[in-house]
Amino acid sequence: MSNKKSFNLTEKGEYDKALTWLNVFFALNPGLFLIRGMINFFRSSVPDTNQVDAAIKLIEAGKKNGLKRMRIKVSKKAGMKLKVNSILDGLGVSTKLKGKEEMIVKIEYK
Repeated sequence: MSNKKSFNLTEKGEYDKALTWLNVFFALNPGLFLIRGMINFFRSSVPDTNQVDAAIKLIEAGKKNGLKRMRIKVSKKAGMKLKVNSILDGLGVSTKLKGKEEMIVKIEYK
């Protein structure tokens, strides 16, 4: 498995990519089924709060899986909410605006 992952949470089709990656953890942690349900429920529209919740779960799973880097594309509003979340404490985080409405969040696991 690669030590780098990239997810675009602004597009409904990209949720499938995130789900596939999270499936690795379902056998180890039954609570992750809730994440899958949340992602499936909001597939057709991707509100900012759901992007933040999904990004947090992906970041946590990346840490548990020993990733070195992760890249997540979210809406600008979701990216701002994510930047102030304590889940990012102790991680190397950089952000970059992509157009007017999207933000790229890069995580370096330490």
